[in-house]
Amino acid sequence: MLFNPEAPNGLLLYNDRLVNGSLEQFVALILRNGFVEFRFGLVSAPAVIRSAQELSLNEWHTVMVSRDGFQGTLKIDNEAMVIDSAKGSGLELELNQRMLIGDMPEIKPVAKLIGSSKGFKGCVSFLAVDGKAINLGEFFLFVILY
Repeated sequence: MLFNPEAPNGLLLYNDRLVNGSLEQFVALILRNGFVEFRFGLVSAPAVIRSAQELSLNEWHTVMVSRDGFQGTLKIDNEAMVIDSAKGSGLELELNQRMLIGDMPEIKPVAKLIGSSKGFKGCVSFLAVDGKAINLGEFFLFVILY
């Protein structure tokens, strides 16, 4: 993901697994007090991986996250990769909802779990999932002629 934050707090990306209306698993990428956090796993025992450095606002940043079983990784710009693991058993994430980017309709019920109660303020210009670029919309060029 390539993004330019204007505020130090906000939700960059979220997805989850609901079973009979109950939240079981989730994945979230947030800004919290200027640091990037990658949270994932079972609701009862999530992993929280935090960037080592606070991000500069109003500048472009690259974030890469990955997860393999219990282990997750987070890499911001040219920083060293941060690695951590989730607790629990049988951590095969099977997310069954739409991926949300930047905000979500009902953030309050999951705000404590994901570590954010605000949507992202800034710009996301590129996103790839499983190595495939996601179309974030068409680029329009407006020319004003006098």
